[in-house]
Amino acid sequence: MLVKFYKYAILWLGWILGPYLIYESTADYFRTRALEAGGSVVEARVVDAGVDAHITSASERWVQYAFEANGATYGYVNSYGGRRGWAALTPDAYERAKAERTVAVRYDPSDPSNNQPVAMPAVPMLNRVIGVVLGAGCTLLSLLGLASLLITGRGRKAASSEGEGEGEA
Repeated sequence: MLVKFYKYAILWLGWILGPYLIYESTADYFRTRALEAGGSVVEARVVDAGVDAHITSASERWVQYAFEANGATYGYVNSYGGRRGWAALTPDAYERAKAERTVAVRYDPSDPSNNQPVAMPAVPMLNRVIGVVLGAGCTLLSLLGLASLLITGRGRKAASSEGEGEGEA
């Protein structure tokens, strides 16, 4: 019973995780492309700034910011990973933002919630490709698992019905 539960749990995980990874990787790419193609630049007010020191020599510099557009206040909302509401900056841009308390932000005029700092480190295309490949792999494996369960389930039913028929004769 427990093994059967795990089989179905893995299938559900693949059905949910696979499409989610594909969506997030491609949506992030298209959001970034929309900003590059037609984004407006505004000076945003830095609300908070911080540094995450890592065990390695690298450290990440983060800011929270706010800006006005279309009569509303917006800030950064990362699509995945990182610190929620905190945008990463290059070291030079971080020092400038911390000193001046402003940061240049590019936003989509039709959807100001789609925004990011101009000096945000670029997400390598390889990361997006890996997300799509992992998502497709999870989805494919879950579909193969479903097919396997259906085939073995039908095989057991056929074998059990044949065995019943022989016992009656």
